[in-house]
Amino acid sequence: MKKLLIGVGVVIVLLILVVLIAPMFIPIDWVKEQIVAQVKENTGRDLKLDGDVSVSLLPTTSVEVTDVALSNRPGSDVADMVTLKGLELDVGLFPLLDGQLEINRFVLIEPDIYLEVDQQGQGNWVFEGQSGETTTAEDTTGDTSTGGSADLGSIKLGDVRIENGRLTYADLATGETTVISDLNITFDLPDMDSPFVGDGSLTFNDQPVTFTVSTGAPAALNAGQPVDASFELTSDSITTTFNGTMATGDGPALNGELDLQIPNLPGLVAWVAEPLPDDTPAPQTIAITGQLDLAAARYAFNSASIKIDEMTTEGDMAVDMSGAIPMVTASLAVDHINLNPYMGEPAGDDAGASGEGTGGTDGGDTGGQQQGWSEEPFDFSALDLLNADLSLTAQAITIQEIKIGPSAVDVDITNGSMNVNLKEMALYDGQGTATVELNRGGSVPQINKTLNVQSIQAEPLLTDAAGFDNLSGTGAIQMQVTAYGNSQKDMVDTLNGDGSIMFQDGAFKGINLASMLRNFSLEALQGAMDSTQKTDFAELSGTFTINNGVVSNNDLLMVAPLLRVTGEGTIPMPPRTLDYLVVAKAVASLEGQGGETDQEGVPVPLKITGSWDNPSVQPDMEAMARGLLEDPDAIGEQLQQLQEGLGGGEDGSGGVGDLLEGVTGGGEDGSGDATDAIKGLFD
Repeated sequence: MKKLLIGVGVVIVLLILVVLIAPMFIPIDWVKEQIVAQVKENTGRDLKLDGDVSVSLLPTTSVEVTDVALSNRPGSDVADMVTLKGLELDVGLFPLLDGQLEINRFVLIEPDIYLEVDQQGQGNWVFEGQSGETTTAEDTTGDTSTGGSADLGSIKLGDVRIENGRLTYADLATGETTVISDLNITFDLPDMDSPFVGDGSLTFNDQPVTFTVSTGAPAALNAGQPVDASFELTSDSITTTFNGTMATGDGPALNGELDLQIPNLPGLVAWVAEPLPDDTPAPQTIAITGQLDLAAARYAFNSASIKIDEMTTEGDMAVDMSGAIPMVTASLAVDHINLNPYMGEPAGDDAGASGEGTGGTDGGDTGGQQQGWSEEPFDFSALDLLNADLSLTAQAITIQEIKIGPSAVDVDITNGSMNVNLKEMALYDGQGTATVELNRGGSVPQINKTLNVQSIQAEPLLTDAAGFDNLSGTGAIQMQVTAYGNSQKDMVDTLNGDGSIMFQDGAFKGINLASMLRNFSLEALQGAMDSTQKTDFAELSGTFTINNGVVSNNDLLMVAPLLRVTGEGTIPMPPRTLDYLVVAKAVASLEGQGGETDQEGVPVPLKITGSWDNPSVQPDMEAMARGLLEDPDAIGEQLQQLQEGLGGGEDGSGGVGDLLEGVTGGGEDGSGDATDAIKGLFD
């Protein structure tokens, strides 16, 4: 027995010595030739092993190769598809003899991989005898016990690394080339029933990127079962993390919590594509958190929180990437929608100024050029980036200078055109609806707008919408307008439409018509017209039409106690000027809203002309004189009616006669009556 044991021991020692010494006697050149021949036979490509090749059997079967190159397909301008400075492979010998693949170490040192797609869409990774089609599940079903393939469940991966690699992807059809450098990857898989864990780093377009990934057991994933998954990618332009589950089938599927942070969207676009022009309207920052549901080319975010610049949004949204451009659908609640940064707002209104102030009440110079309409071209290119069907509620909306309160809006973006339907909106203490249609299907953009609001405050609305702050009151506005062009000035020049207004309990600033009527003197007229004066009214109404930017009105009516005002004229918007006639008259009525509109009275016509920012308001003395000279006796009758109608005392005192004493000013002989006073204005 002792001799037997000694004999067995000697045999074992000899076997070990053989295993250790055998690699020294294996002809390396022969091994190279066999490897090269096998690669050529299976791929049709040439494998070059220009460096050293070493092989050892124990304690593991190890192969180390340096200076490796695999040729590219014939006809390519790049000679090699893959080059390696070195390759190190350690495989467990005894597990391999038992039919298990146990990789203890697999290292690719400085690999340079060149992937190319030709004009017909064929990749250079498709070798001779391959169709390039993806192998289906049915192709892999069958007996896997033969053919020398290890069972998937028996694969074990230890130290697997790529060191300082480079990957180039070239699309010859488009001429686009993508390069990833400084590629370093490490991952570990003890067995197919254990979680997979990996991390790495790379450089893309001169920007470093780091990432980590982990999944549940690959065996379960391969069997069609969902497994836990997490992913994190970090760069200067984007940071994203995902925690949830993943599955395979028709394509990759993910479901879980996503956190996406884009601190500089133009920087991200410039990093992954071409830089945006400096004046392109686009968000700056984007932050998204929520439940991601990804299946093939469709991304859905449920219970999402989305912050775009200063706008914060909550709700559900989905993105379908299967078409030529992304399709976005969403139902969201927004705190504040500010559309100005994304609508091609001109840098300044002074560009292309088209008019000058034409004088104040004294006809003097305004001292400078008034602001005009910009001729800067609109940039609607952001609308070409996606199609959208959005349903939004917002606590506030800003469009140019117009400020809208809590509202509900539907937005449709299709092929670069946009429809906005404000089906509910709180507007300057009132309520209303509006639509904005931007149609870019023609040679130039066209905008159609409708507005229907009630109980709004006129002064802040008109100030924000048109820079006009001379009218106050509570009102209703209805209008529909159309314009087309490539700039703000084009839109104003081509503006057409109509509408109506009705304001109550307000004032017209810049003139005191009542004071003017009470005291016919040049000094009084001058004092009645300045920025501190105003004319209060009970009701102001009218309709208007717009033809190529010129607003026309012929039925303006203002009703106030002791006063009636009518008006007609034009407001040419392109030059921002006024050409309007207002006729005011004192009447014998204290009625305001609902009062008679055809009361007789002393008419005082006023011409309003000049620029918007400094209009000239002058009495039309010639027209007034003509009317009075045609019937001078009417003045006395009208003044008597005023006195009686407004309840003077028994002796006539305390009525309008006293109020208009400065107008009549007559003596006992009748000289110096109202007719003489008015005639004196023309002397």
